Amino acid sequence: MKKIIIIILIAIQVSMYGQNNNAIIDSIVITDSLQLDSLGNKNIDSESDSSLLDNIKKIQSDTTTQVNTDNFTTDNTNQKDKSSSVVKKMLPKFKVPNLSLDKDISFYTLIHIIILLGLGFLITQSIDFFSRVKNLQEKYLYIKFLITALKVSIWIVIIYSMISAVIKDTEEFIVFLIFIVLILFSISLIPLLKNIIGGFYISISTPFRRGDYISVNAHQGIVQRITLRYTSISNENANIISIPNGIFLTEPVVKLNIAKKEQIISIEYEFGFEYEAKQLIKIIYEAALSSPYTYSKLEPKVYLVKNDFVSKTRVYQLQVYIIDPKFVNKHKHSLNLIIDRAVKTLIS
Repeated sequence: MKKIIIIILIAIQVSMYGQNNNAIIDSIVITDSLQLDSLGNKNIDSESDSSLLDNIKKIQSDTTTQVNTDNFTTDNTNQKDKSSSVVKKMLPKFKVPNLSLDKDISFYTLIHIIILLGLGFLITQSIDFFSRVKNLQEKYLYIKFLITALKVSIWIVIIYSMISAVIKDTEEFIVFLIFIVLILFSISLIPLLKNIIGGFYISISTPFRRGDYISVNAHQGIVQRITLRYTSISNENANIISIPNGIFLTEPVVKLNIAKKEQIISIEYEFGFEYEAKQLIKIIYEAALSSPYTYSKLEPKVYLVKNDFVSKTRVYQLQVYIIDPKFVNKHKHSLNLIIDRAVKTLIS
């Protein structure tokens, strides 16, 4: 009787395996528990009972392994689907424009492009001619800006029409082109922004004011005008020099006191060993005194600072005060002429 019950239970388990794996496991567990209870109450001595019990354990083991494999495969599939959906959400939704030339470029398309180019050139040249004849740019300052804006607008329309005749996805190409133009425009604005920042620096820290005599980056002169982008100075030749304000952020600025214009300068001269040192020191000293740009109330000084026995030359240094810093170059010029004349007399 027990064998019949066990066989019926096994048949039920096998039939339910295709529908629900969990039900198969439960049935096997129940069968196993019944068999174990029966074996606990009564010993099974026959060989058929032993083989039947082995078959039950084998079916239970195979079923459990199959169910675990199916569950593992299902879990991995679900995890892959979830990870792929998360990656899709995290990635930016960029749409790359289709820049391929999908439209057929026919002979009439080329004629259309040539006509557009000629029309744009004709319109812009007509605008320039009309503005020159009427002298609009000289009469009205804002007209120059309006004319430039009008010509740029005309060429934008013409270029858009040309692109529409050649490229299929015109809107996406225009967006892409505008993006590139904005990047290039931003890069070109870097020097302008640097000069504007320099203008703010001058207005806040005030290293100099209008009317000060300054020296920066090999330029010297009196400050005439300070704007947001540049600073204008007037040099000793009455020339106006416009210095970008960005230079004042990196270059040192020397501000000379107008109340005390006298300034000491140092000049070096090099002569060979064939000239006596005392004679040259005297010549340089007298040249400094005779120059019209020397501040005579302060005595000039001459030093022998170097003897070069390889090249057989001596270096002399002159320290002299000048009446005004703006005459530095003229002072050096007059000294060189006087010293050159005196040295030539020594040779003769």
